[in-house]
Parts: sequence; structure tokens; C-alpha cells
Amino acid sequence: MAFDSEEYLKTWRETGRFPKIHDEIADLVAQTYTTKPDEAILDFCGSIGILGQRIQDENKLRVVGAEWLQKSIDSGVAGGVTVRTKQIRVLPTDDSLAEFAAYISEENVSGIAARRCLSDVFGGTTEEKPWDEPDYDFATQWCAAVVDAGVREMWVQGRAWSPLATHPLPHTNSEIACLGTHFTVDERTKNCAYLKARPEPITLTHEQRRAIHDGVIQP
Repeated sequence: MAFDSEEYLKTWRETGRFPKIHDEIADLVAQTYTTKPDEAILDFCGSIGILGQRIQDENKLRVVGAEWLQKSIDSGVAGGVTVRTKQIRVLPTDDSLAEFAAYISEENVSGIAARRCLSDVFGGTTEEKPWDEPDYDFATQWCAAVVDAGVREMWVQGRAWSPLATHPLPHTNSEIACLGTHFTVDERTKNCAYLKARPEPITLTHEQRRAIHDGVIQP
């Protein structure tokens, strides 16, 4: 079943059960979040919004969303999702990162949940950066912007690992490598990671990022 299938909404509406595909990251959020009553968690690339709805309902937290496709937002709303979601695609080629950071600040977002999301954000985002190379420069800019806006923790789940993968960010470690200048891993599960913002950003060489990507070192 596709990640944005309306069948997930139907099942949740009729039975109260959320999709099992979200169990790992949702459980990690529940175990680690430090969100205060006046703060929010952002469901980034939230699609129909059902992961954000789960985090909101199960933890009694305020959750907001950000999603590129308006049709996905509309499907979620029609299916009963109450998480308020902004339509935005964050790119390095326009003012969208500044708009995204302003949204985070306005909503007092302290944490970002990103499930199978960052590979699309950092995985070859300009014509100058081919799809066989992550856009580490933009990743650093993105991290600086969200930390400056108030984000102090993240939960990420990358693509499912495959020996045949050709995407430049094929798994969770590759996404951690993109975040490593500003975030450090505090907890790992099989496919997910919980990261905390560093007190101060660090510099990572391309070789160090590749070592994180390959699992040789931990950030």
C-alpha cells in the first residue's frame, strides 16, 4: 500500500488504528520528546498528515505539518486529520528556506519528525548537484536555519536499505550525514534515529560525511 493511501485514513477513522509503517518512528518520538506545552513538533513532508496526527493524539502534543503537495494535505483534511499543515517545498534555489524557518519560529516548533523525507530535500536538489551526490551545502544551510528558528531535536527515518539502491541518500545513515554539522545522534533504532542539536555547529569534510554515510563513524 502506498504511504499516502487513503486506506490508511479509512482504517484509522473506522478502527482508531494507525499504520504500522509509522510504528518505529512514532514510538521513538514518544520515548524521547522534550516538547513543552507551549511548543510544537513539525511533521515534515507529512503527506496526508497521519503520522503527525498519531504523534499529536498519542502524546497529547501540538503538531503542525509541512507538505509539498496540496492534494495530499486536502486528502488528509477530508479524511479527518486535524493537524494544521502548511503547503511548502523547501528548495535551495528560492526563498523557501527562509519561509520555512519563519514558519518554525512562528509555530514555536522545537522538534521535527521526518520520515522518508530528507532524501528528497537533500538528494540532488539543483542542476549543479547530480543525483549521485547529496547536497551537503544545502543540508548545512537547512540545519542552520531550523536550529536558529528554535529546533533542538529531530527524529528521522530514511529509505529502506537495499544493496541495489542508487539514490544518493539510500538509508538513515546517509540522512544523519547531512545533519551532522548541527545535530548529533542520541538514540538509534533499527531504521530510525533521534538527534539533538549540538551546542555549537561543527565542520565536517566530505570524507567525514561519507564515513557517517557508510557507518564507519558516528556523528
